[in-house]
Amino acid sequence: MQRHGRLVWAVWVRHNPTTLAQRLHILTAFAVTGLSVWLAVRALASVGSRKPLGFAAWHLMAVLAVQLLLGVEAWMGK
Repeated sequence: MQRHGRLVWAVWVRHNPTTLAQRLHILTAFAVTGLSVWLAVRALASVGSRKPLGFAAWHLMAVLAVQLLLGVEAWMGK
């Protein structure tokens, strides 16, 4: 169900360019960014979890950075 929810969300934002859709998209982006950063910091802050989770945490931050860059570039291109 989670995959379908993301798909419906993406289609709604893409094909319904209202101010409500755009604001909800930005709000969701901030929430996901905050949660991702919090998760990575928690994984890297603990000595016991740094070794098994450090690689995944750094990759999560890299993917997040690329996603944010693409999102900002798409927004500026409008």
